Amino acid sequence: MRNCYDSLLSAAAVTANCAYEFSESLREMGSCLLEKTALLSDPETCG
Repeated sequence: MRNCYDSLLSAAAVTANCAYEFSESLREMGSCLLEKTALLSDPETCG
């Protein structure tokens, strides 16, 4: 039973890490998109 419990905890830790990495990637992508749209809407940079 302990081996099964350890495996379950390990799987939960991997899943949590994947979710964190995914959310970090989304945050970086969102920041990049906001920066790009800000540059496109700035009349001085479109000159």
